Amino acid sequence: MVQKKQVLVFLFFIGFLSLVAQDERFYIREGNKFFNDSNYTMADSMYLKASRINPESIEAQYNLANSKYTQNNFVEAISDYENLIPQLKAKNQKSKAFHNLGNSYLKSQKLEEAIEAYKNALRNNPYDENSRYNLAYAKKMMVRNKDQKNKDKNKKDQNKEKDQKNKDEKKGEKEKNKDDNKKEKNDDKVDDKKKQSKDSEEENNEKTESEGGKGKDKEDKQNQGKEEQQETAKKVKAISKAEAKQLLKQLENKEKTVREKMIKAQMKNKPRKKNEKDW
Repeated sequence: MVQKKQVLVFLFFIGFLSLVAQDERFYIREGNKFFNDSNYTMADSMYLKASRINPESIEAQYNLANSKYTQNNFVEAISDYENLIPQLKAKNQKSKAFHNLGNSYLKSQKLEEAIEAYKNALRNNPYDENSRYNLAYAKKMMVRNKDQKNKDKNKKDQNKEKDQKNKDEKKGEKEKNKDDNKKEKNDDKVDDKKKQSKDSEEENNEKTESEGGKGKDKEDKQNQGKEEQQETAKKVKAISKAEAKQLLKQLENKEKTVREKMIKAQMKNKPRKKNEKDW
């Protein structure tokens, strides 16, 4: 009797598992149909229902991760692949999961992680040419990005150096202009002092020349007066006594003539008195 009960429980359990498996397969198949029709939202819903029925369903988890990758939802795809891989035992399955994980990293521009994923795919399946090609491509992209980074860094350093050089040149030019202005001001001061000194010197020279000219004119006049006196004295000395008497007599005659003229002029101006006749 007891054995019959155990057999019935076992059969019931087997039947239950069979029903669960059928439901799991149903949702996976439905999910695949929606996936092929590019209805990824419904596909994800079916895969999730299958996973709830059987949380250890490798196929449901793998298909869900592939759906996320196809929708360019690489962050969730990476998370799903990484959670799935530890559950896999077959190397062929691991190789495929690592390959898809590498593709997700590659699309996310995480080249180091992508290279490591492709290497793991080849470790589980050395004959996987797709993973080998993607590995070479990822390495090439990494070298190119590194070269580009170096170029950008060099360009940035050159621009920085150029900017610093321009700043130094502007600073030097500014200091030079400042020195030139200072020198020009000093030169102007020196020129003003020279000009003032020259003007003062010219003024003194003019004053000296003026004073010298006045002194010279005075001296010339004095010399001329002396010369005239000397000449007069010579003339006076040269006249004889007879000539002197004659000159004196001429002067007296001239004086007499002048006097007579004056008397006549006075007589003309004096009115005459009328003589009245006594008739």
